[in-house]
Amino acid sequence: MSRRRHVLTLAVLLLLLGSLCLGGPWRRALADASNSFSPLDYLSKTERSLVKSLDAILHNDIKAALREISDLTRQRPDFHLAQMIQGDLYMALAGRLRGFGNGQENDPEVMHLMEEARIRLRNLLEYPPRDAIPQDLTYLSRAQSNAIVVDLSKSRLYLFRRINGQPELIANYYISSGKNGPGKILKGDKRTPVGLYFITEYLPGYKLPPLYGFGAMPINYPNEWDRLHKKTGDGIWLHGTPIVTYSRPPPIQRWVRRHDQHRF
Repeated sequence: MSRRRHVLTLAVLLLLLGSLCLGGPWRRALADASNSFSPLDYLSKTERSLVKSLDAILHNDIKAALREISDLTRQRPDFHLAQMIQGDLYMALAGRLRGFGNGQENDPEVMHLMEEARIRLRNLLEYPPRDAIPQDLTYLSRAQSNAIVVDLSKSRLYLFRRINGQPELIANYYISSGKNGPGKILKGDKRTPVGLYFITEYLPGYKLPPLYGFGAMPINYPNEWDRLHKKTGDGIWLHGTPIVTYSRPPPIQRWVRRHDQHRF
């Protein structure tokens, strides 16, 4: 197989992961900076670099993709998905690429990284309109300067700030949730609660085990509504990732369609 064939193999795999087409939503999502709005505006620098590398792959510009992803892995050597894509690009240049993760798609670790790539791409294709507000967040009182909205079906965290009395989106981030998805009911079920909660405090990372990264924010689960519905459990935190990794891949999300409750 020629080197070009290997590059196209990687591009096709990315297309399948993101359900993309070169002339459609992907290009609209990657509108240039002259446009008034782009989903890229709200991404972290790290995620923007990843997206630019994937876009270069989709346009068969393997050298540009490799430059972008190599810069990213130098800055974030703990970003496992970026490391795998970089390895695939080098294999493509050598004419030895056999598939995503170099043909190890059935390896559990590679499967989870593929899921992370798919979810990150999906964020750009299903991004809410610029002025959209989540249906459950229409107003912030003066006592509430910030609000966090998590769409578990998309593994995204949206940060809103109260500006001129209205919630305004200022950033969004990739997140991972409980091992068994959303809909916590019982203590130990390894699910993430769905509801309206308040952050009770901030725990800095230096006071916590390395598992929690740069810190944690406990929430008031179970709240009154949860207790009314006999839900149990405690110790639910929003927290960072282990200090040895940039991000944690999501579980393989077979539960997304059944529990997709919070949408813009």
